[in-house]
Amino acid sequence: MLEEARQARNNLAWLRDSQHKKALHVLGKRPEPSPGRLAFFSPDFALSEAEPWLVGEEIPWPEPWPTELPPLRHRVEPSAADFNRLHEDILRRIDVGEFEKVVPIVCEELEYASVLQPSMFPRVFSQLENQYSYGFAFGQEGLVGVTPELLFSVRAGVLQTMALAGTGPVDGPSLLQDPKERREHELVIQHIVGELSLWGRPKVGETVERVFGVLKHLYTPIHLQLQTQPTFMDVVVRLHPTAALGGWPRRPAVEWLERQKFHTARGRFGAPFGFQDADGSMVCVVAIRGLQWTGRRALLSSGCGVVKGSQALREWNELALKRNSVNRNLGLRI
Repeated sequence: MLEEARQARNNLAWLRDSQHKKALHVLGKRPEPSPGRLAFFSPDFALSEAEPWLVGEEIPWPEPWPTELPPLRHRVEPSAADFNRLHEDILRRIDVGEFEKVVPIVCEELEYASVLQPSMFPRVFSQLENQYSYGFAFGQEGLVGVTPELLFSVRAGVLQTMALAGTGPVDGPSLLQDPKERREHELVIQHIVGELSLWGRPKVGETVERVFGVLKHLYTPIHLQLQTQPTFMDVVVRLHPTAALGGWPRRPAVEWLERQKFHTARGRFGAPFGFQDADGSMVCVVAIRGLQWTGRRALLSSGCGVVKGSQALREWNELALKRNSVNRNLGLRI
């Protein structure tokens, strides 16, 4: 009985915000969800996994059972020099019209004394304002984070999403008055509206600054009344990656990303993560502001949107700011 309880705590998938609170005791992976059953979707960024669906038994929202993080044995930080070279290459490509925006990432490599478990991150099981706590753990593999970004939700014939781009500290200058941040944000809105027009007429709300923990972003709500009912994968394929995670125009930006060393190493960073419920409702977030691991090795990643006029030092500081917010949310103390 104790072993079953331990497995139920460790083989988990979950997602929570102010409206949704779902948890699954994961028993396996499948290529597709089972009709009429709760299932979680957790692919890699490239959507290349043969079995991206986590299946099992729905459980009540788990009570935190805190355990200590194991000692951190080794850490490799990203290289500022490497990022500066990458940033220069991107600006050259923007100047010749290859794309308008692309989103490079950097990664911290961490090695712990033992395998991580969800119980080591009790804060993600509590309510976090304006954010989604999410994650899974199954066997030696796991992912845990607190993301501000909804990719989509579908309930009662209404699809809701958001444009989220532009980042700054809560006490920093206005993002609404920053031409670079506004341009980056408008590209995200343009992409989402274009993709959703297949199923109806998207309605775009007001763009505002919105606070998410220690950071603020430009935020625009978008929704539409669906004229036809798409599947979970239909929406994922149309929206992922948005211009906030891939770039714009999407095809040349993603082609550039696929040629970079960090792309295959990124794993689930920026990938869709969500669930399809027994009643057919769907919620999918963007897996950023999190930590992923396989065995004792973990990856802490952050990304930034580079457009014409971007400054390497400013982007580098933004990358660090985002990783520091993960340290705070998860209590990594690194």
